[in-house]
Amino acid sequence: MSEKVTYGRMPDGREVSLYRLVGAGGAEAEIMDFGATIRSIKVPGRGGVKTDIAMGFENFDDQLRSTGWNCGIVGRVANRIDKGEIWIKGNRHLVDLPEQDGKKAPFILHSGAENYAKMLFQGRIYSDGDGEKAEFYYRDVSRIGFPGVVDVWVTYVLTPQNELQLRYRCLPSEDTVLNITSHCYFNLAGHGSGAVDSHVMKLDADYYLPAKPDCLPTGEAAKVDGTAFDFREPKDFGSGLKSDDPQIVLLGGYDHNFCLSGGGYRECGWVYEKSTGIKMTVSTDLPGIQLYTSCSEVLTEGAKEGKTYDRYGAFCMETQYYPNATAHSHFPQPVFPANQVFETVTAYRFDVE
Repeated sequence: MSEKVTYGRMPDGREVSLYRLVGAGGAEAEIMDFGATIRSIKVPGRGGVKTDIAMGFENFDDQLRSTGWNCGIVGRVANRIDKGEIWIKGNRHLVDLPEQDGKKAPFILHSGAENYAKMLFQGRIYSDGDGEKAEFYYRDVSRIGFPGVVDVWVTYVLTPQNELQLRYRCLPSEDTVLNITSHCYFNLAGHGSGAVDSHVMKLDADYYLPAKPDCLPTGEAAKVDGTAFDFREPKDFGSGLKSDDPQIVLLGGYDHNFCLSGGGYRECGWVYEKSTGIKMTVSTDLPGIQLYTSCSEVLTEGAKEGKTYDRYGAFCMETQYYPNATAHSHFPQPVFPANQVFETVTAYRFDVE
């Protein structure tokens, strides 16, 4: 039975709750109202054995102490904005850049101090014909330069088909940029089970965005043909991570946007792990996915069940508009008008093969 339980407290004393969804198909998910963050996703694998495939922390204090492995919702703008510059209808807006080594950083990542993953949402839990639901609300009153106020709703839906849907709904008070995603870290062999080299992925993307050393896109959309980025036919992560592809060498792994084929809401790819038989199929109505293979993050204490999270110990599939999009007019633009509702849906369906 789905339930809401107390999980911890913010430094200012506000209560943090955990929302446990139990689906009719056997899957379970835990999401906290801090950052609308996924703490666990347990899905049936081969033989019906449930495996927790999401990275997470043993308790809330461990979550607060960590600087990585955050499976929260990222916004108002996910990924990087070069020089803090955003362009809306020809007008330049400047977002405050964070401090780095005593000076301003050259870009802002995941909206810096205003990242939704660091904010306490208001939550509720309920069920209906769609499945078990946890809905979270946050009022984004930007203090770093993003235009206007944005009311944000994020609803997790766990369906009887073992699909975890993420439904986003935003209402901006002014024309603004919106690029919201989930930064969930997955390992389909189980969290803390080592590198994801043996995971096999298929992705419907003919192009990807080459990146500079700071992970900002160069502005080019390059064909995946003959590169480590060609997943149009199933291929394991390990073969790419161990390759001498210049982009893999440059960033130490995958931290790149793939330009998804097609439009509208569609299945865009899947990831499969043989050891558990778990297959995760991704659907979205967004134009891109940032594939990130935890290229540098390591967690030696504080993870669930005393596990250790190693380099390449997880992957993220961050459905999104392209990074730094307003600086490149040929990219799909994440600019949305005032007083009009913006909605988008991403879903992860879990099957056994």
